[in-house]
Amino acid sequence: MKILLAVDGSEHSEAATESLQGRAWPAGTTIEVIAVAEPVAVPPPRDSLDRLVEETAERLRAGLDDVHVTTRVVPGDPADVLLSEADALGTDLIVVGSRGRGAVSRFLLGSVSHKVLLHAPCSVEVVKPRQRGADAGLNILVPLDFSARSRVALDRISDLPWPPQCHVKLLAVVPPELPPDGAEISSVAALHGIEVSRAERERAEAAIAECRADLIGPFGDSNVSTEVIDGDPRQVILDAAEKWPASLIVMSSHGRTGLARLFLGSVAQAVVLQAPCSVQVVR
Repeated sequence: MKILLAVDGSEHSEAATESLQGRAWPAGTTIEVIAVAEPVAVPPPRDSLDRLVEETAERLRAGLDDVHVTTRVVPGDPADVLLSEADALGTDLIVVGSRGRGAVSRFLLGSVSHKVLLHAPCSVEVVKPRQRGADAGLNILVPLDFSARSRVALDRISDLPWPPQCHVKLLAVVPPELPPDGAEISSVAALHGIEVSRAERERAEAAIAECRADLIGPFGDSNVSTEVIDGDPRQVILDAAEKWPASLIVMSSHGRTGLARLFLGSVAQAVVLQAPCSVQVVR
């Protein structure tokens, strides 16, 4: 697995580094630690960026076995540098803090994150500092709509090694059956909508049970739970992440119409921006 870690010395960048340190990665994984020297009026000294990437690399080498770590400091626009580096390296995952410090790294939730999320050739994880439940273990929330793209997120969870006592919650959202704009809702139409929603819920419950069965082997029966909720996908995912609480959301970049009209799309973007925890958008 090839990972690109963007650092800038901010609190959120530090959280991104700690996130990598706190997880297990497949043997042979490579991590490139990159800092971007943005062309601003008063650029940071090059030696300070060199120090930052080297210190970060040493921490990763000390805490992770069978992982090869390299470093780079690259001048340019942060989003463009990350995208070009990820493409050149054949990166599987870009890891960035949700916000940076100063002009030198406007990582992330602004123009840089938006551009990286939209155009990255690979998965992107936006890391936010953990404020609650830091000692409660890793809680991974996986929204599903059972499309092929949604299955990619589930496969990512299944394929990677995770720390012991990692908990996974599979979440299916059944959006309301809405009439066309401007249309009046008759009693017959309302009953039809109820029946459609009931059928969608039954399909979701059956499908999510099958997905749970696939995760029992790697995680253990007691560490995998499921939930099917009616409502708007954006709000349901955000509410579930807050209530559980989740420490990481792993979701597909796009979904399908029908059962869950997800994702990046508007839903993934909303979740990345508003979630109380880190979010990995899987491609």
